[in-house]
Amino acid sequence: MHQVEEDKTSIPPSFLVDYPIRVAIEEIEFLEKGPVYTVPAFERIVRSRLVEAMAAGIQKLTPAVERAIGSLRQKMPGKSPAGTRYIKSDLPVGSPLAQRGPLPRIWIDLTFTYRSGDRGGIARVARELAMAAARTGLALPVVIEDGQLRPYFASPGFEGNLVADETITYVVVDIFWDLFEEYLAIFKTLKSKNAKIVICVHDLMPLYFPSFFGNYFVVLFASTFPTMIAKSDACIAVSDYTAGKVREFILDHDIRPIADYPLTSFPLGANFQAGVKGTVRDEIKELFSNRFVFLSVGTLEPRKGYVVTIDAFELLWRQGIDCHFVIIGREGWVSKALRSRILYHPEYRKRLYWFRDASDAEVTFAYEQTYCLIQASIAEGFGLPVVEASRMGAPILASDNEVFREIAGDAITYFEVANPVDLSVKIKASLAERPKAAQIKYVSWDESLALMVARVHALFSREKAAAVRGVGRK
Repeated sequence: MHQVEEDKTSIPPSFLVDYPIRVAIEEIEFLEKGPVYTVPAFERIVRSRLVEAMAAGIQKLTPAVERAIGSLRQKMPGKSPAGTRYIKSDLPVGSPLAQRGPLPRIWIDLTFTYRSGDRGGIARVARELAMAAARTGLALPVVIEDGQLRPYFASPGFEGNLVADETITYVVVDIFWDLFEEYLAIFKTLKSKNAKIVICVHDLMPLYFPSFFGNYFVVLFASTFPTMIAKSDACIAVSDYTAGKVREFILDHDIRPIADYPLTSFPLGANFQAGVKGTVRDEIKELFSNRFVFLSVGTLEPRKGYVVTIDAFELLWRQGIDCHFVIIGREGWVSKALRSRILYHPEYRKRLYWFRDASDAEVTFAYEQTYCLIQASIAEGFGLPVVEASRMGAPILASDNEVFREIAGDAITYFEVANPVDLSVKIKASLAERPKAAQIKYVSWDESLALMVARVHALFSREKAAAVRGVGRK
């Protein structure tokens, strides 16, 4: 792993106040359409006794609401709100999982992804790991149905309830907070069978950057995550950075003795490659025929730093510098003001573009054709676009945060976190001399799953410390 110098990757102190407050003010102004809130006025509002009382009330109410939702879900397990059964994906032909014989001892849970049909973010990671499991037979993807664990894939002779024993390790790789009560029930059953329980942590951003998320979600995450830690036997994170944040949180909140809680990490995979089949819209082809087209990939939400990137391009456009900025990603949370800013920007569909529904083929095309990828994330749990763009041969400008340093080292060009002026300087420099294509070491999703399985096994082996240290990156 690359050693990170603290003074190079720490977030500027001014950002800790200025950027979240700016995002919050812009969102309030957009939603309320009232008078302009100055920063001092906003600070008085958020520090008022009324707001503190409301926050305390929400914090007390949220677990009760979640328990009620969980109870309702348990009464209608495996069914959509319309009452129809969810459809399972067929197990790929020739999968080792279809062969007769003992099932894998590692079970990976994808219940939320299975029920929601979501394909982005954590759900995308869960799906990739499930497909890797189908190809390799290294793990068994499972879901919760009717209070029982069942296979994620549909296959003849591959149905029915799964019965765990002391040889099973159950890894929750999916979103857990929306199905919290159901997970607690499954944990109880697994514990009675002496099976091991591992949670996979993708990030802890709601705890460290609460202003970037809706209040309900922040309270929900904060009220469920400590219990998941307390009830599980170990944790595996998607980066060393995220694993360090988990350790820090456990120590700061005295959730359990850290010495008795195995904790490790594994890298996510990259699967975008040249020649992905699919139609690419003429608009996108024509757009990327321009020379200086910069790209960002990711959900439209505060943590991704789109406000910073647009600020940087506005500085360049005012200087008469002709370059394009393209965003590919669905609309997320706390982003209505940003959405409005993009759609009503004088440069929209001229030099500023946003595609909310790009296919894998179009994302691949964009990675291949972009002049340079920009990832202005304030913080990340891993940072898949950086790895994917590198695989496609794109140069990369990224915010100088710890996780990007961990996965990319010196292979990319960095700018100061949340600093549009520094980013504009780096963009301008790249126009004079294009950065070299990023050469980041990456693993495939099959290798990612193999590393996860190896490190989970190592967590509970007598040689766990040496084994975990010994499993390296490609």
